[in-house]
Amino acid sequence: MKKTIIVPVGEAGSGKSTFALCLSDAFLRAGISVHQRAFAAPLKVFVHEVFDIDHHSLYGPSEAREAPLLAYRDGASPAWELARASLLARGPCFVARAMDVVYGARYLGAYEALVSWFQDLRNEHEDKPLTTRRVLQTLGTEWGRELDRDLWTKWFEASAQKDEATVVIATDGRFINEAEVAHVPILIQRSHTRIRNSDHVSEQQQGTREMRELCSSRGFIVNNDGTLDELRRDADDIAYLIETRRR
Repeated sequence: MKKTIIVPVGEAGSGKSTFALCLSDAFLRAGISVHQRAFAAPLKVFVHEVFDIDHHSLYGPSEAREAPLLAYRDGASPAWELARASLLARGPCFVARAMDVVYGARYLGAYEALVSWFQDLRNEHEDKPLTTRRVLQTLGTEWGRELDRDLWTKWFEASAQKDEATVVIATDGRFINEAEVAHVPILIQRSHTRIRNSDHVSEQQQGTREMRELCSSRGFIVNNDGTLDELRRDADDIAYLIETRRR
C-alpha cells in the first residue's frame, strides 16, 4: 500500500504534537498503521548525549523547552566543559552519520562548523542561562540548515521511507521545505502560543502566505483556538478525507 507522509506545521506551542497524536489515533481506529517521526529526532538524541538534558525538557510539553537549564546558568558553569568534552568525543560520529546517511559522503568542514556552533552558543550565554529550545534551534538551523537547508528533510525522508507504517506523521514541522516533503501538509494555527523566542528564523515561516497557500492547496489548515475535543474532531475529519483520497 502506498505510504502517505503527513506534516503538521506551526509555531512552537501551536499544538503540532497534540494534533499529530489525535490524527494517529484516528488512523489507528480505522485500522491503518501509523508511526510518528520528528525532523528533530537526531538532534534531540545528540543534544541529550552532549548536554545531558533530561527527557522531559526534550520530549515533554513545548513549554518545557523554555525552562532555564540550571546546570548551564552562565558561560562559566562547569557543565559547559563537560558538554564540550562530550561534543568533541561524539561530534565526529554525529556528523558522519548525518552526512553519510543523507549524502553518501561527508560534508567537508561540518565537524569544524559544529565545534564553532558550540562555542558561539556558549558565548551567547556567558551571562544568562541556556534553554533546551535555544540548543535545538541553533543546532538545527545555525549548524544544520546553514550547511544545507534540506539536511533534516533528507534525513527525515530516508527514515520515513524505511518505516513499515502506511502513514508517517511528523510532529515538528516548521519550515516550508519541511511542509513540501509531505503528501499532506497541515498548518496548525493558534492565536496565543505562549512561547518566547519567536524571533528565531525557525518560527518565522509558519504564518507566511507561501505556507498558507501550500497547505490549503495540498493539505489542510486547522484552527486550534478551540477545545481538545474540537481538535480531535478536526483530526477525525481530516483522517477520513486523507484515507478517502488514498483509495
